[in-house]
Amino acid sequence: MATIPNPIVIDVDVGSNVPIIPMTVESNVPTIGMNISEALNVQIRPSATYDGDYVIIPSAEEQKLATADLLCTDDITIKPIPSNYGLITWDGSTLTVS
Repeated sequence: MATIPNPIVIDVDVGSNVPIIPMTVESNVPTIGMNISEALNVQIRPSATYDGDYVIIPSAEEQKLATADLLCTDDITIKPIPSNYGLITWDGSTLTVS
C-alpha cells in the first residue's frame, strides 16, 4: 500500500444532505510540508430507522427482528418466560408438564 505524502486531514460527516464540492488537483502546485496525523475518521450511519417492536415476548416459534442495516433507537428487551408457565408435551401415551 502506497503512503500518501503530506495528507490533508478533514473531519467529515457523510450523510444524505452533504453538498458536493467540485475540486481539481494540479500537479504544478508547490509542496508544503505538514506533520503526519490520523488520515480520516469516518462514521457510517444507517439511513433508515427500525420501526418494529422493542419488547419481545418469548414464544415456541422463532422470532426474527428485521433490523439489518437499520438504526435502532432504543434497546431491544426480551421478556423472561413467566415462572408460572409450564411446557406440556405429549408423546402419544404420556402427558408431561415441565
